[in-house]
Amino acid sequence: MTFESYLAQWQVLHGGAQPSWLVRTWLKLAFWVSTPFLRLTPNAITATPILILLVVVAGVATSSKWYLAGAAAILLVGLLDNIDGIVAVRTNRVTQWGAYLDAMADRVTDVLIGVVLIAAGANALVIALAVTVALVHEYMRARAQGVGYLEVGLISVAEKPVRVILGFVGMLLAAISPFDSDVWTTLAGLAWLVVGVIGVGQLFWHFRKVLRAN
Repeated sequence: MTFESYLAQWQVLHGGAQPSWLVRTWLKLAFWVSTPFLRLTPNAITATPILILLVVVAGVATSSKWYLAGAAAILLVGLLDNIDGIVAVRTNRVTQWGAYLDAMADRVTDVLIGVVLIAAGANALVIALAVTVALVHEYMRARAQGVGYLEVGLISVAEKPVRVILGFVGMLLAAISPFDSDVWTTLAGLAWLVVGVIGVGQLFWHFRKVLRAN
């Protein structure tokens, strides 16, 4: 399958959305990175980030030597989040069960990224609020789809890649300065919370407009 063929399938699966040049560039990169994973099942790739983060949580909770591994793991999880869908399309294994499993795994990884930050010293209340807002953000889109709005719609400032980047930066700074890990990880959580609240507001007004019009 060529990248253009994959992109056409991606647009069908995302309600005919036209990707920006940035999204297109990211998808092209992820398309080529996914090639070594084609022998694996998409569902196996979907489950892998959860296992990675569980190991990292245990490691980070026991030693600051795990902080850099935690940062790398969060970044890897963000990459794998795209690769499972690409592999499904490239190997003609797109299923409703796979899409459902992917959505559930994404929410579990959101929670586990928060747990990694807490294990590195982040304020638990800040992270709990940030994760809660992230879950509300994703639930809003899921409910819009449930009432018939099947398009991708607005891309907010609080999408999964942003949450992954914030978690990665927080853990990377904690690895560089482990004695201040509580400060860096809490700041990452605060940034996550702020963009999350903005993102929820963006989605609310967007869905209010399009759903009332329908």
